[in-house]
Amino acid sequence: MRRILLLALAGMTVSVLALAATRPNFSGTWKMDRERSFSMPGDMTQILTVTQKDDQMEVETKIIQPNNERTVKDTIYFDGKEHEFTPVVPPNQPPAKGKRSATWMPGEVGLLVTDTTTAQNPERRSHDSERAKVDHQQPG
Repeated sequence: MRRILLLALAGMTVSVLALAATRPNFSGTWKMDRERSFSMPGDMTQILTVTQKDDQMEVETKIIQPNNERTVKDTIYFDGKEHEFTPVVPPNQPPAKGKRSATWMPGEVGLLVTDTTTAQNPERRSHDSERAKVDHQQPG
């Protein structure tokens, strides 16, 4: 009886460890929570549709405002390597260039995404550029 109890306990421990090692999957449809959001126009709504497979995530962001709706598609690779991407820029602005890397946070509870964007400032000479680095932390 004692041996059966120990085997059952060992089996449950292995199962719990296997579940704890599972990375979060962010797949699904996510709607912006207006009460927890800031720095956004008051009439804007965002809906994300996320498809996550292996070490990449496809993100489709629908941005909805009165008389204006647009969709932005993006891919995030969380292999720790730097990948080029095209950042979204405001209307009538020159295109920007970006590099992004993403890695799992300690304990694989979420992702750490680092974007570096280079864009021309239309008020500066054309050979000058500005660089901005933004870290996004998405808890699991």
